[in-house]
Amino acid sequence: TMILVFRRLEIEKCKMTMLCPTALKSLLNQANTGGVDSTLLISRDGSVMAHSGNTTERHALVTAAVASNVWGAYEKAGRSANLTMSPAKTANRRNYENGNAGGASENTSALKHIIMDCEEGRAGVALVPGTEYIVSIFANTTCEIGLLKKKLTTLVEYLEEPLGQLGQEPMNY
Repeated sequence: TMILVFRRLEIEKCKMTMLCPTALKSLLNQANTGGVDSTLLISRDGSVMAHSGNTTERHALVTAAVASNVWGAYEKAGRSANLTMSPAKTANRRNYENGNAGGASENTSALKHIIMDCEEGRAGVALVPGTEYIVSIFANTTCEIGLLKKKLTTLVEYLEEPLGQLGQEPMNY
């Protein structure tokens, strides 16, 4: 029994949250209906974490780089224009009155998602709050903008908790 207890403690000590590629791909694939061609989960630096839909690996790498640059440019422009959280949208207005915008630093942007209507289709890009991950959805012109936005925001909401845990768990091994 001593070995069993030791192994249990050892397993609990080394337990980490990991991304399951097949589960992520399956989740992303659920959004690929109603005119949506492909869905990607990428890091802020443009690395592809998972992708699904009508896309090759090379196409996923290129679109991930573009999506990450678009997000970064809009977020930077928002911070430069001082488009951070307004006092009315903060949870605690008293903090704003004391010189702190609801705990948000001047680097925090109020930007939640970007929807683009392009010549050959539509794209949606959104940061998963509390993480360094971005969800990108690419659709053809038959996909309504409202549907694209709903799919994007639903994916972001669903991924927020599990992806938020990735950076919080200590690596004690």
